[in-house]
Amino acid sequence: EVICFMDIDLSTELEYLLHLTDKIQEKYDVVEGSRYRGIPSKREGYRFIISKLYNFVLWALFRSRINDHTCGFKGFRKGAIRKLLAELGYDKSGKRGWFWDAEMLIRAQRGGYKVAEIPVRWARDAQSTFSVTRESKIVPYLISFWFRFYFGKN
Repeated sequence: EVICFMDIDLSTELEYLLHLTDKIQEKYDVVEGSRYRGIPSKREGYRFIISKLYNFVLWALFRSRINDHTCGFKGFRKGAIRKLLAELGYDKSGKRGWFWDAEMLIRAQRGGYKVAEIPVRWARDAQSTFSVTRESKIVPYLISFWFRFYFGKN
């Protein structure tokens, strides 16, 4: 069975669900949509730069091989997502913020899950609520996760 999630504003076209489920059928555990794998996406310059910087930081801190951690289009083999969610745990404090799906991808790679990225056509919703100020509040959690990732229990 495949468990998928995507942004409610349908930023990623529904046709890519077939590509995602095909990859799961090819025995991948996790499939991530990517706005940076061959299909150009129209984005404001500052948001493109912030996204690329964020993905670079995740590569530098965790050696993540994912190019686009924040694309809201992901699919999981049912058993894989159950284990990853149990490991991730519920963040009732809200400190994890929107880092939760990037953390799940980082944990999947570290846990030896078979992870794939597929190119998707993506369009930003004019109603987007992204805020650099609000989202920067994840920095303390990101740092604490880095310490737990390398030196303690994750």
